[in-house]
Amino acid sequence: RTLMVTDSVIFAPEDPPEIVQEDPKSLLFRAKDNARDPALDNAVTRKKGWGKTVLFSQFLQPEKVRASLIKDYPALLAWDEGWEESWNRVKNRLFVSPIVQVLLV
Repeated sequence: RTLMVTDSVIFAPEDPPEIVQEDPKSLLFRAKDNARDPALDNAVTRKKGWGKTVLFSQFLQPEKVRASLIKDYPALLAWDEGWEESWNRVKNRLFVSPIVQVLLV
């Protein structure tokens, strides 16, 4: 038996790739914990936005994020303290996103 695996193993580098830094508006927007947070353009804010982007895109509904359509509009997502712990567990490592794990098992 042979199992071919393609596009299921992900490597999420700590630093955002150059392509997303060419126009960092989305990283700065996602870095916000709520709508009132400032979006300062610096390396720390970009990394924060990148971490949240990876978590949300690969885990669909990370434990530390909740929809906040009215209270935090237009941010729409409110991130709770501790999201960084989840990011620290996956950054700079190879992993398979949970949705792919479920589909393959």
